Amino acid sequence: MKNWPEKFTAYSKYTALCWGFSIPFSTALTTIFSLLTLALIIACGNWREKITLIRNNPFSIAILVLFLLFAIGCFYSIAPWHTRFRELIRFRELLSLPIILFVFMAEKCRRL
Repeated sequence: MKNWPEKFTAYSKYTALCWGFSIPFSTALTTIFSLLTLALIIACGNWREKITLIRNNPFSIAILVLFLLFAIGCFYSIAPWHTRFRELIRFRELLSLPIILFVFMAEKCRRL
């Protein structure tokens, strides 16, 4: 029998696949599967490995820098605060790309 981190890793792969397939059909299912995938990734542990994965992947760094620049631009704006935060929340989906990277980093998963 597998231990909990291994089970959570396997479940996160399934929920990430469901997340991807639900995007064109349902906003509610997309939100549910994205939150479930994030919760399972957090429960898996292996934080050093995940941080190293982000640091060594230029795609993840580019996404994080893009989101950081967008956040800085939102705080620099003269728009009302609620408008700034609404726009920042709209672009939170950029942060989902490095999350998906965690799930599909294994060679076996990339072939799915």
